[in-house]
Amino acid sequence: YGFFKSVAGLDYGYQTMLWGWIDTVSGNYPCLPPDFSSMCLHWELIEVLLPIIDAHVPSIADTFWIEAFNKRLGTTELRTSSLWKAADDADVLGAGAPALLSVVEQDAWEYRTNRYGEAAIGKAMVCCVFVCNIWKAAGLFDGIDGGSDAVNCGEFTNVDDYSLDIFSGTYKQILGNHQVKLNRYNSQTAYPHMNENCASLAPDYSRAAGC
Repeated sequence: YGFFKSVAGLDYGYQTMLWGWIDTVSGNYPCLPPDFSSMCLHWELIEVLLPIIDAHVPSIADTFWIEAFNKRLGTTELRTSSLWKAADDADVLGAGAPALLSVVEQDAWEYRTNRYGEAAIGKAMVCCVFVCNIWKAAGLFDGIDGGSDAVNCGEFTNVDDYSLDIFSGTYKQILGNHQVKLNRYNSQTAYPHMNENCASLAPDYSRAAGC
């Protein structure tokens, strides 16, 4: 209850929306059917597109990546083009700017946001990250090596939440005209630094064990 009270009223965490998805330098960007290989999103497009968006609609950049990238570099207030240069200069993860998106989101990081409509500093969480943080605060991860600090909920997606083997029985869908199949439901035991370095390429979306 204490954790919930500490985050109640905070805005939706758009600032961290990308980081549960991008874990690797090149193993997460989507490709189009039918072959899922000949037409894909690549870093070279992101490298050009994000600075253009930042230059023309800076509010989008501020919402989705500026503060998060600065945290990954230990910098403040750098804009996108300057962030690319700083990442190359720092040789982030041995790969420079292309690796900046794959730096692990730390649960200890706080962002400029709003709380009940007033400016505030606090956690930036999307729905699945909020659920994971509730579990974390309740002690779900205390028993793994390194304790709860060894899990960063900012790296979790919806499938990462429901694949944890913490549920009893089968799941039941209560709304909707179409059936939703939850692959890997209730199948994964928590481990340190889980979901921090996982590829997710279509059409199989396979991932390495322990990623």
